[in-house]
Amino acid sequence: MALMANPCTNYTTLSGEVKRSSNYILPTDSTAICDNFLEEKWYRINSTVGNDIVETCQSMTHCGTIYPLWMNGTLPLVSDGEVDRMVCQSGILGCCEASLTIKVRNCGTFYVYYLRKPSGCPVAYCFGTQPINSTEVTTSSLQTTDGTTIETTDETTIHTIYAYTTDLIPSTTRPNETSKSIVGGECP
Repeated sequence: MALMANPCTNYTTLSGEVKRSSNYILPTDSTAICDNFLEEKWYRINSTVGNDIVETCQSMTHCGTIYPLWMNGTLPLVSDGEVDRMVCQSGILGCCEASLTIKVRNCGTFYVYYLRKPSGCPVAYCFGTQPINSTEVTTSSLQTTDGTTIETTDETTIHTIYAYTTDLIPSTTRPNETSKSIVGGECP
């Protein structure tokens, strides 16, 4: 049996993800984050709005997306090791219209999260509860533990550019077009 890498030393850092804050409300003319395009692996968050997953129900359009994902539970102690936690998707009908299980580990001075892809789009994880500085909203980056950093903005890609039909987004939140390429895991 092969040994699994320690997630406290083998993770990808999501930096500058200020739109994921529970204090960020998605403007109607903005692009919603969609985590359906994240790779399923360990992530560490590095953001000025906070690095911890949000532990309270979030209203729709918070955290830079239409349907926010929040952790229904508490963050683990170091002594707990790697734990499973339920993440809820807020929606029209309530705080937990859908759920999935992620893994969380307390690494002493930070947490890492094994994030799973949500079943739809635009759905995204909420991290941080601090207020947003408007100058921080446009830039973020991904950094892998091998030192590779990818700077991202609304106009650059993290992964591959995906085609997404905006008919899946309620008409009150979508632009006046029928389809659009999405960039960096964000939905139109």
